[in-house]
Amino acid sequence: MAVVLREFPEAYLTAEYLRGVERLVDHLEDQHQRPVRLLPFCPQDERFCAALDVSRRVPMDVHWWNPRRVQQILASATRVVSVGRLHPLVFAANVGTPADFIEPLPGHPSWPATTKAQRWCEATGQPYAPSIDAFLGGTMDDAPRRARAAVFTPADEARWQAMVDAVRGDLIRAAERRGFAP
Repeated sequence: MAVVLREFPEAYLTAEYLRGVERLVDHLEDQHQRPVRLLPFCPQDERFCAALDVSRRVPMDVHWWNPRRVQQILASATRVVSVGRLHPLVFAANVGTPADFIEPLPGHPSWPATTKAQRWCEATGQPYAPSIDAFLGGTMDDAPRRARAAVFTPADEARWQAMVDAVRGDLIRAAERRGFAP
């Protein structure tokens, strides 16, 4: 299990978020019966994770400077949960590992929802949760579909669909290489 926690300004860090991360790690370990490892995607994520209490009990794999190594880690993970960062979803899709996206600061006026991640999840079928609580409670909403409809022009839609088709093709080929039929 790999968990990616996107950094954000310390001023936005709340006790609720910290409790949510602890509950998320506990839930994943209980549900999957596997240890969770933090996987920062950049130096800022690494510093952010190291400052959290959860980093005292959850090991951290620090390889953000080496995309090939990060993909190896994701390929060996049973699942990837990204709290606030899009690229772990893309990397996980590339290696055929299931991935979920969770908004880190739902409703925060200075940290709006990640529409890129919402659109990606809508297009690829990867689960999107508007908050840690929604993820833990199994409550997913249709925000990705609403966000996509609100901001996409026909030209955007064509470019997006071409990218999604390419990724789906890559996913099918990766699954076939692993012995799974689509």
